[in-house]
Amino acid sequence: MKALQSLKDLVPTKCHADLALFLQPWGYQFKRLLLDPAKSVRVEAVTIMAAVGAAVGKALLPHLKGLLGPWYLACFDPYPGAAAAAAQSLAEVFPGKKQADVLVFCRREVLSHITTCLASTPQSLGDARRDAPHEMEERHARITAASLTAAAALLTTLVQQQQPQQLTQEPDAVDQQAATDKGTPEAAAAAAAVQEVVEKLQELLNIPGFFKKHLGSKAIEVRRAAYGLVNCMSVAAPELLASCEAAAAPLVLGALQEKEPVNHPAMWRMLLSYINSQQPGCWAAVNMQKAFLPRLLALLRHGCYGSAAVSLPALLPLLALFPRQLLSLQPVLLLDQILESLWLGLPHCAGNQAARNATAAAYQECFNWGAKQAPVLATATGSAT
Repeated sequence: MKALQSLKDLVPTKCHADLALFLQPWGYQFKRLLLDPAKSVRVEAVTIMAAVGAAVGKALLPHLKGLLGPWYLACFDPYPGAAAAAAQSLAEVFPGKKQADVLVFCRREVLSHITTCLASTPQSLGDARRDAPHEMEERHARITAASLTAAAALLTTLVQQQQPQQLTQEPDAVDQQAATDKGTPEAAAAAAAVQEVVEKLQELLNIPGFFKKHLGSKAIEVRRAAYGLVNCMSVAAPELLASCEAAAAPLVLGALQEKEPVNHPAMWRMLLSYINSQQPGCWAAVNMQKAFLPRLLALLRHGCYGSAAVSLPALLPLLALFPRQLLSLQPVLLLDQILESLWLGLPHCAGNQAARNATAAAYQECFNWGAKQAPVLATATGSAT
């Protein structure tokens, strides 16, 4: 750590030519430093990278493709302090639109680094002779989570690059601007970049066990990052998920078994966006009576394991997305089970007024929904019997 601080102090004293020569050996060390278990070391590494990058200017370009992958990944470090420092360092060297342009230019190298990290093991990222087993597992979980989040962020950024930004204009002006933007070299480059990212993500999703490995990971941060990636693909590239529905749907819809409250906001965003983009096909790929409904009811009975205030506002939107075939199978009983589970979950919210208020609001919303849908539910009940 002292060596890094000394190096940081040394950077402003060196001339442009010396710093340019420093970049090649620094690239290897930079990658290794970002794997360090010490958060302070990772923060110092990106701080030095920012100082050197800003000082050398265009001399950074020959080395950029080798540096940007780990640099970009560092922006999604699960430790907020390290992630913020990395994002700030990247923004200092590539302010504003330049950062998106750089991602378009280096997308193959960034994608290659992401896929390499996702294929890694605790042993390949560390040294079993020097590192404790728990350090190796923690490092692997951190890098995996950062890689999944980086993949989602890269796809989102590139998709935004190929879309018109004039969102405050009148509709006709937006259409005209969109037509113009599609013909620009920047939009064409962004479209090509998006296609490459989509193809690489498709390869990742087709790896046997990809969804089980990440959505079912023991590491909290990995599951949360996987929820974010599925949510991103549901919005930006739903065709990716449609092509692997049989593998994805049971695990995505089965994520209701998540018991970590910190993961619930990401889980609900994923669930709703996935169903919106993949219905009705996704429902056919999961056993509603044995997998989906029991997990949903268990979540409600346990007061959402402490996340009722943020989880229960998503219950009514989920109920509205239930497939017709499910509502035609004892719909009154289904609604009764949901209401009863909400009631049983109320004691778990003791001492948390926000959670109790959310439970009461969800109960009322679901009851009102059932009342408004009564004719449909009655018809469904009659047809089911």
